[in-house]
Amino acid sequence: EKVLYKRVPNYDVTCVNKPILYDKMIPVYYSDGEWKIANKSNSDINNLWYDYGKSIWANSVVVNTDKYDDSVAGTVISNDDVLGYYVWIPRFKYKLWNNGSDITDSYDAYSKGIDIVFESGVNSSGEVKCILGKCIGNSDKYLTHPAFANNLRGFWISKYEISEDNRFIPNAVAMKNSSIDEYANIINNLASVYGIDNINSHIINNLEWGATSYLSHSKYGLCIDNECKSIGMNKSYISEANKQDTTTGNVYGVYDMSGGSDENVMAASLESGNTSIGYSSSGFTTDTLPFNSKYLDQYNYGSYNDYTRSILGDAMGETTGWYGDANRLTYGTYTWITRGGWSASGDSAGIFYFWVTMG
Repeated sequence: EKVLYKRVPNYDVTCVNKPILYDKMIPVYYSDGEWKIANKSNSDINNLWYDYGKSIWANSVVVNTDKYDDSVAGTVISNDDVLGYYVWIPRFKYKLWNNGSDITDSYDAYSKGIDIVFESGVNSSGEVKCILGKCIGNSDKYLTHPAFANNLRGFWISKYEISEDNRFIPNAVAMKNSSIDEYANIINNLASVYGIDNINSHIINNLEWGATSYLSHSKYGLCIDNECKSIGMNKSYISEANKQDTTTGNVYGVYDMSGGSDENVMAASLESGNTSIGYSSSGFTTDTLPFNSKYLDQYNYGSYNDYTRSILGDAMGETTGWYGDANRLTYGTYTWITRGGWSASGDSAGIFYFWVTMG
């Protein structure tokens, strides 16, 4: 007996890796001013989850209740039940434009957008290969973004800055004035707080910031018809102060990557000799953060304006000066990197802003 199988449609035609939903994660979409449960197969146009070709990035929530366990697509999620909102950054490769000894860019990534191609599964189809941060390949060749090393199909990034009550929600006051190890103690333990066993939660590192920034500065984010614009700035410490201040220019992107509170990232320079981490005032030690830790981006010792120390994909060396965003690399005891600027940074804040701190 023959059986007819019908292909379940996916209304996203960009071939992004389907977002991985971990325990207690609920796919959501925005409609009529509310977040609602989306169709997780993305096959229901009335409850569409994502469409990256239209800058609709996949969103999810983690809630503090089981009342949605049997809910159908279209059910409204109450913000009071949400511990955190998250956005899926799918695996991609991007075309290099200013790598190597070329004086001029091989294409206009700044004005027209970064050339991005989504990859399938954990396939690394980029021609440029990197080993321990050293890459072989010139401009006009593709590099699988290094944020997706270790066979990642993609990653979830918090949609909002962490709030004073340790949530990632809109209209909340951002946590600030803590050392990076204090942030790490909170964020690294979120999986156990949420009661999720199969994920690893950590502070975003510089390469993950870079991947999110590059996706934003492409046709899948803020570059439409070969014209790009900068991300809007949050001039307050309140998350989602303006619904357009996102990586997509709509409610489906990541908020507060320009302004708001300075974003600590797991990125630090090494001490002279490049054999030990410059811990400075971070609160970390060799016991809590050993050399070559998995989620730490390490930068060689050097001067604050030596951008050759940057790593391809970290949205520093390749994008220095874009939109007038301020930039300074680590030096001396200022061994840690912050991103995005803060609410009073003015025109110097932005998604390509990077500055230094002692931790």
